[in-house]
Amino acid sequence: RGERLGEAAVSRALAALGARSGKPDDCARWMKRAALSARLRGSRREAAHNDMLCAELRRAQGDESADAIAKRAAAELDAMGVKWRPVSLRA
Repeated sequence: RGERLGEAAVSRALAALGARSGKPDDCARWMKRAALSARLRGSRREAAHNDMLCAELRRAQGDESADAIAKRAAAELDAMGVKWRPVSLRA
């Protein structure tokens, strides 16, 4: 309800905090919230940033799917002219 600007970014930050704190349930809950926010806003940019964080979290767990997720998200961001990337995912 109301303006959702910033909601996905805050949700990603809380998801990352949950991951760093060893609280996978919190991380998953906030990632779902970030996805919902991006969907409700119809924001390809927020969805791609969500995917970037997903890739970062999976990479930290040794998940081999992380690279494919990061590449797909990077291609989406490039298509929109967005140059920013998380430090851990910069080439």
